[in-house]
Amino acid sequence: MTGAMPSTPHISLNHITQITDVIFYLQGEAAKGSERLRAYGSLSLEKPPLQRGTIKAHTTINDDFMKDLDIPLNSERDLTIPALNLEQNFTTTTPGDYPDIYKNQLQQSIDNTPSDTITCYTDGSKTDEGCGAGYIITTDNNNTIIHEESHRLPNCCTVFQAELSAITEACNHLITHTNKHIIIWTDSLSSIQALTTLNNNSRTVANCLNSLNHLGANNNLELRWIAAHTGNEKAGELTKLKHQELHQQQRPSTQQRALHQK
Repeated sequence: MTGAMPSTPHISLNHITQITDVIFYLQGEAAKGSERLRAYGSLSLEKPPLQRGTIKAHTTINDDFMKDLDIPLNSERDLTIPALNLEQNFTTTTPGDYPDIYKNQLQQSIDNTPSDTITCYTDGSKTDEGCGAGYIITTDNNNTIIHEESHRLPNCCTVFQAELSAITEACNHLITHTNKHIIIWTDSLSSIQALTTLNNNSRTVANCLNSLNHLGANNNLELRWIAAHTGNEKAGELTKLKHQELHQQQRPSTQQRALHQK
């Protein structure tokens, strides 16, 4: 395929063809499987060899590999045992097959919101200065602010995690409300898709889904997609304000980040 001589070092061929060395590839695949089991709480440690020698347990080899990547072994991963999403105490609204029509009607939909409806705008962001999530809760058709809040997240978090964290925190704040019509707006279509998929193995998604179902059990709860800068500008501003603050909430790191940072 490359036209190289049989004696050409495979390391050089890997570099020329931009192919990952098979040893590193297998180490990475083994590490992903091991860390997935560790996150699930199902990783069983092997007994050390009874006799002296160079034999190493599989878990020891994996731990050494993770140390070489400078990845903390005990850091929380954004993984959970895969589960079926069979409960959904909220409805969702997305652009579907007609995004242009949906976007054109967004402002009218916001303006026609009943005055007694509780409306919440959420947003998450990630910049060179850090990662943050925020939300603002209003009523009386956005004329009265009930509450606004934001918090900083660890730099390892993704924008996807930040968006879900904003929704989760908003639900947790509204949990004392009952028999209300509540609309949560988010500009993260991927978050809505993840929350409505049948299978889930993300801890961040699971926590958000749990908060939505708790809030929706006693309220008429809607989760709607909103185009960026159509009403959630204030929530976006709040996420950036918190980038400079020292206090931050803890969130698990994604499996992809943990094993692809080298």
